[in-house]
Amino acid sequence: VKRMNENAVLVTSFYASELQEVFRHPGGIEDMSVRLVDGSDTVIYSSEEGEAGKQLPKDISDSIGKRSSAVVIDNNYLITSSLCGDDWKIICSVPTAIILKENSEMIGYVAIVAVAASLLAFLLVLVFSDKISDPVKDMMDSLATKASMDQLTQLFNKKSFEELATEALKENEGSGNYCMIILDIDSFKLLNDNLGHAVGDKVLAEVGSIMRKLFKTSAYLGRLGGDEFGAFFELPDKEAERKALVQMRCEKLCEAFRSNYADNEKKFKVSVSAGAACFPSDAKNFQQLYSFADIALYKAKRSGKDTFRIYGEEDEQTTDET
Repeated sequence: VKRMNENAVLVTSFYASELQEVFRHPGGIEDMSVRLVDGSDTVIYSSEEGEAGKQLPKDISDSIGKRSSAVVIDNNYLITSSLCGDDWKIICSVPTAIILKENSEMIGYVAIVAVAASLLAFLLVLVFSDKISDPVKDMMDSLATKASMDQLTQLFNKKSFEELATEALKENEGSGNYCMIILDIDSFKLLNDNLGHAVGDKVLAEVGSIMRKLFKTSAYLGRLGGDEFGAFFELPDKEAERKALVQMRCEKLCEAFRSNYADNEKKFKVSVSAGAACFPSDAKNFQQLYSFADIALYKAKRSGKDTFRIYGEEDEQTTDET
């Protein structure tokens, strides 16, 4: 268990049977004990029965001291200690008496045991790194993705949408052209009040699906709050092409919802209103871009809904979808 931040705790688990496979002794080395301990020397796993959950035996702990990685031989044990992640250690020990049992073979046997124990500890570190780090990395990647997304619509949440758009504007300041379209669902509160939040959630999810189909991977798409959504995308260099693309995107958004029914049984129609603004012709930063697109959205709402407005254009110059 590891606390990632004040709102998230990461829990990783693996089967004890896998640990037993990992801790299988190399052939020819008898009476070796293998332990996995945490930063406080509490035994997480031991080849000796009944040790899990207890403190590392004091004589072994005293021999190692504060060293994280070491090879120690004293009157009691030959010990190897290897550091894993998060201050965990793998500790292998063989009683010195076993090693000294055959005095004539002492030097060779000590060398063999030391090398084998060190190799075992090294292999265990590799195994645990593989077993623990990969799932943790995958889990962290998954958590990061979930933290940036609105789970109902599968679009970026407001914070991530703003961060991505702001970064794009800063990176391409003076050279890039961008558009932001803000849209919201017409009379969404009325729909929620009359048909319930389950139907409302279905409508919101459908908005996300329609936006992903229309924009594919060419834009940042976000749910900005409630029934308000945003699209941020790059524009061509030529002014005529920029205007044509903004017009087309706004038209297609409104058209996509005119033929959409959130529930085939109840047959109620869903429509949206949209407002668009451009960078750098209208705005110089994200906040201005958002504000001007919102002003255009308000004009679209005021003109009768189910339509769009582009900031800076007179109403009579903007195609009306009503």
